[in-house]
Formats: sequence, structure tokens, C-alpha cells
Amino acid sequence: MPDQFRLFDSTAPVPSNTPAVAGDTSRAIPGRDMWSPDKAADYLGTARQTMAKWRCLKVGPSYYRIGGRILYLKQDLDSFIAGSRVDGAA
Repeated sequence: MPDQFRLFDSTAPVPSNTPAVAGDTSRAIPGRDMWSPDKAADYLGTARQTMAKWRCLKVGPSYYRIGGRILYLKQDLDSFIAGSRVDGAA
């Protein structure tokens, strides 16, 4: 096979600062507590599909799209929770 078609045979090293897709993604931004959609959904007590729907409707918590991955800052999730508070009728 000619070398021009060997795109996937690369032995180039993967940068060590790239966050993992699953597990701890806190390396994405140093000093930040960033979570995957699964962990964020667990934290909010909702389904991952709900998080995806909220992103499409632009009604959910703020998020980051880094390298095709969706990541949530814990402080943004906390702000979303605080902003969702509804006071009872007085």
C-alpha cells in the first residue's frame, strides 16, 4: 500500500495533557474541576440524554466543548442549581 494511504499507522506520541474521555477529566483545565456529561448528569440527578437535550435547547448549565468532548465545570453546575431555585408563594 502506498505511504499516502497510511494515515492510521502513525506512531506519533499522544500529548500527555489531553484529558481522558472517561474518568477524571480534571486535567482539561489546570486547577478546574471538569466533569463528563455522565458525571454531571449524576450530580444533577438527571439522565445524560436530558443533558444533551438541554444543550440543544440552550437551557441547561454552561459547558465546554474541547476537542469534540463535552465537559462541565462543577461551579457552573452549582450556579445552574442556584439559578433554578423557585421560592414558594409568600
